[in-house]
Amino acid sequence: MEARILDSEQQIVDIKESWQKLYKHAINSNVFLSYDWITTWLNVFKNHVTAFSIISIWDLDEIICLLPLYKRVGDSTGTFWFIGSGEPETAEVCSEGLDMLSVSSFNSELSQLLTEAIDTIGLKKLVVTNCSKDSQIKSVFDQLGYRYLKEFRGNRYFIDTLDSETKLEKKQHVMSKPLKSLVLRIIL
Repeated sequence: MEARILDSEQQIVDIKESWQKLYKHAINSNVFLSYDWITTWLNVFKNHVTAFSIISIWDLDEIICLLPLYKRVGDSTGTFWFIGSGEPETAEVCSEGLDMLSVSSFNSELSQLLTEAIDTIGLKKLVVTNCSKDSQIKSVFDQLGYRYLKEFRGNRYFIDTLDSETKLEKKQHVMSKPLKSLVLRIIL
């Protein structure tokens, strides 16, 4: 196994087929970790990106893990974000379920390669948004001893309804509220 750091558009294009194969077999696939979403996001927000570093772990000629990260324009040295997060608030796309994309749980060799890659890119802090509490990145960073290198930001937004309401009643409740009040609840 080996780690490769992808930091150019051409490198990403070159691994498209491998990325799509990983996505198909990953234990945590979602649209926001797909090749199409990540490359589209990078293209749209390229003016807000100083550099990107997609950590890829390979087993022979197959990718078994991807960690798509970037540095924001104006952020301090060593601070990385998940690709798909941290865009300007006025253009926010709200990617969900951001995480590493992998085919299996971590073992010692994979952990060692990931540690070396993290050191190579100079990661000092990882800002994590819109990531579930049981994400792989959270558990892996804890296992690797990077417990204090990650900062979780942002909340999942939801509309508070009464416990006695059924799913249908909740949907109707949300749909009947004026848009202004929904927006205010989200901002608060």
